[in-house]
Amino acid sequence: MPIEKTEAIVIKTHKYHETSKIATLYTKRFGKISVIAKGIRKTDSKYGGIMETINLISVIFYYKSGKSVHLLKECDLVNSFNDVRSDLNKTAVAYAILELLNCTIVEEEENEKVYNILVNVINNLSEVKKNIINLYWYFTLELLCELGFTINFSKCVKCNKEDLLDKVYFMIVEGGLVCKECSRTKDIDFDISLEALKILNKLQEMPLHSVCNIIPSTRSIMEINEILHRFMRYHIDGFKVPVALKLISN
Repeated sequence: MPIEKTEAIVIKTHKYHETSKIATLYTKRFGKISVIAKGIRKTDSKYGGIMETINLISVIFYYKSGKSVHLLKECDLVNSFNDVRSDLNKTAVAYAILELLNCTIVEEEENEKVYNILVNVINNLSEVKKNIINLYWYFTLELLCELGFTINFSKCVKCNKEDLLDKVYFMIVEGGLVCKECSRTKDIDFDISLEALKILNKLQEMPLHSVCNIIPSTRSIMEINEILHRFMRYHIDGFKVPVALKLISN
């Protein structure tokens, strides 16, 4: 049984027997995996505070192909993101991102780009002070792109018309916008306000460090969440709206 080492973000944990934990991790080298940390809940365990949700850690574990749970050997804390944990809204956004990742990613599919996006978004979450829901949307759009579900918010998916300043609509199956003219002959799912459209378009173009400069209205927050969640319900098996989103105060 080979011993492997990698960095990881702790997605979630749950108790196992009297003194152990099973943790779901998103790792740099192996994608999503689960490890059992034996004895970690004992009062004298040196790893007790390390295997906690959101923490960025370094793990050494016994890897066995085909096993759903691997055995933890050692772990070290890299970053506990205390600035995220000390703010309820930031914590909720981080948990929402991890919930989203957990329900959309299958076990042991390595994707270092997704891992880097995840770490960078949580790092950025530590630093920003406003409009933090934008980071949830940014991560969602980046994750969808990596999963092969890029949404087109820049032009009509039917006629390729750009600079859509009139009323626009969205087709879930097509994964993009439909202009006013094309909507007359095509089945559409719902319309999109120009404010929400501009925000989504910017999120696909802007660098991460500028994302929270966008100021969404309360109406746009509800609308963008609905657009993204309806799209994912259709295209991704097992998708569930993150419960943690309910804890975010606008």
